Amino acid sequence: MIEFLHNLPLWILGILLNAWLIGFALGGLWAMRRWALPRMRLRYQDAYFGAAVLQSSMLLYGLVAALTAVSVWQRYSQASDVVSSEATAIATLWQDFGGYPAPQRDALRNLLLAYTDHVIREAWPRQRLGTISLQGVEWLDRLQAQLFEFEPATESQKTFKPRH
Repeated sequence: MIEFLHNLPLWILGILLNAWLIGFALGGLWAMRRWALPRMRLRYQDAYFGAAVLQSSMLLYGLVAALTAVSVWQRYSQASDVVSSEATAIATLWQDFGGYPAPQRDALRNLLLAYTDHVIREAWPRQRLGTISLQGVEWLDRLQAQLFEFEPATESQKTFKPRH
């Protein structure tokens, strides 16, 4: 039901949420003045009631704003952690591939570079639209196949041979 909100640009979503909150507050104020206040028979000396209602409303609005900020920060931190760990894994693989002999090293690094390029230019924009690209799995399968094809020629190269 609310899924369409995820596809809206943030500035439109901000305007919609503010309009909804302001409309809710104005509707509540109108209903309060129309039905509740006349039944309370308040006098001018009882004006502190309005201040108490305003203070309660502002407290509620402040709590909603604070919880929204905390939620946004948590999602940002989670996304940042995922991207950072992916970048670290790619950098580590790049370094590890440096130990392979020239033809295999270049082929592995080219596949890793193509995978990284695919993730940045195709997979992330498609994820933003709500679809998942399976081509990244294909790039990793090619990389794994290239790793498994490697046959070490020396004893030192045996440390690079992946286990099946």
